[in-house]
Amino acid sequence: MREIIIDKVFWVDDDVYEYIRQFKYKLRRHRRTYYAKRNVCIGDVKKEVQMSSDVWCFHYGVEFAVLDHKNGNGWDNRLENLRLATSTENSRNKRKANGSYKSTFKGVSKNRYEFWCAYIRAGELQKDGRCKHINLGFFNTEKEAAHAYDLAAIKYFGEFAKLNFDKDTYTGQDLESYLEQHKRKRSKTSRSIGVSWNKKDKRWMVFYKHTYIGSFLVEEDAVKAYLEYQK
Repeated sequence: MREIIIDKVFWVDDDVYEYIRQFKYKLRRHRRTYYAKRNVCIGDVKKEVQMSSDVWCFHYGVEFAVLDHKNGNGWDNRLENLRLATSTENSRNKRKANGSYKSTFKGVSKNRYEFWCAYIRAGELQKDGRCKHINLGFFNTEKEAAHAYDLAAIKYFGEFAKLNFDKDTYTGQDLESYLEQHKRKRSKTSRSIGVSWNKKDKRWMVFYKHTYIGSFLVEEDAVKAYLEYQK
């Protein structure tokens, strides 16, 4: 392994070192990592080429390949750390973006009821080119939600999954079993106006505006009572 200094230290393999040295790169920061890029002209179009693409071209003769750094470090351009990827696969192997988020874990947020929610972009492709959100459910703790995201990422993204915890943590686990065990169960709700479920008494409560009408064991009876009171 050899080092190339472009304000930061970049790593390449010994056999490609002299080839890479001929190019003039500039340092570019993206999220939490750095890349070395150079400008090329293709006709009248200017294009930025990453050092990693030049490494790939040296070995395989393919120019401007879209690549992913397996360990997420843009300065590690050793061949063993590079792999071909689509732009979608590349984005799946990125850390959570910097920002004022309620959670530091990828795929985790907090709703207005203070429950932790896990989600993943792995649904059908939308018009904007991004995959639709899949809601994995609500959890009592932030870490439980983060584990749910990781298991979903392993299932949907495979080798391109960027996890919150070490992959060995999930040996022998699967997403469906984890969700069944840890996801918050939905409380009973009614789609009918004036009817709600009382968890403590385990009965359907009926209110008309601020007037209490009664409680019932069966939801249908509660709905009928509400409708009768309206007449």
